[in-house]
Formats: sequence, C-alpha cells, structure tokens
Amino acid sequence: MDRASGFVAHPPYFDGNDYCAWKAKMKSFLWSLDEQEWNTVVHGFPEPTKRIGKGDEEITVLKTREEWTNAEVTLSNNNKKGLYALFTAICSDQFEYIYGYYTSKEAWDILQVIHEGTDTVKGVKLQMHTLQFKTIIVTPRPNI
Repeated sequence: MDRASGFVAHPPYFDGNDYCAWKAKMKSFLWSLDEQEWNTVVHGFPEPTKRIGKGDEEITVLKTREEWTNAEVTLSNNNKKGLYALFTAICSDQFEYIYGYYTSKEAWDILQVIHEGTDTVKGVKLQMHTLQFKTIIVTPRPNI
C-alpha cells in the first residue's frame, strides 16, 4: 500500500526490546486488517469437532476439512493470517519462542508471558513497585 495514504501493509517489527510498545502497535495492525482476525488472536481458534456414536459410546472427534462450515473456514483463515503476521513481525530470536505453535493465540500468549510474565508475576511486580513508592514517600530527606 501507499505510505502517503497513511496505511502501512507490513506489521510493526519486534526486535526483543520495548515489548509494550510493539504489543500496542501489533494489536492495532491486526485490528486494522480485520477485527475478526484480532478476535481470533485473542480468543483462539478451536479446531472444529463433531460428536459421533450414541449414548455412553459418544465421543468427540475432529472434523475433516471438507466438513467445516463456512464460519469455521473463516476462523481458520483468520488464525493463519494472524500467525503469519506474528511470524513476520518478529526477529529470529523471538521467532524461536513461537515457531512450533499452530494458533495465533498460542503464539501471542507465549510472547506475552515471556515479556510481561504471568498474572502472578505481574501482581508481585506491582506489589514491589508499590512498596518502593511508599518507601520513597516515607523516607525523610536530609536538609541541603
């Protein structure tokens, strides 16, 4: 696409630094392509399944590609586009973390855990920063 129009056709590049800024840019990029594509990154792509058998012998199996509905095909395509955008947006060091995943949600979540930590880690960091802040405020300063 034309840069003069303000639209950039390639995803923002992530070299392993400033994850928070890249995350915001990447979210915006995916959203600009297609809101459903972004939703697939956030909520995932469950492989289409069906129930076979009867009663106690009923089991869930994966559908063949030919059995997928149009909506399932669209979700699959959104997943592929999202995963491709993530793969092409990151440096080879970051690619090492996600190359084995088949859903854009898994890849997105792995990068998020690596760079932001789990919810538990985030909570601990917040507590540490809060304590540091309180210590700074309470600590008397010498008169100069």
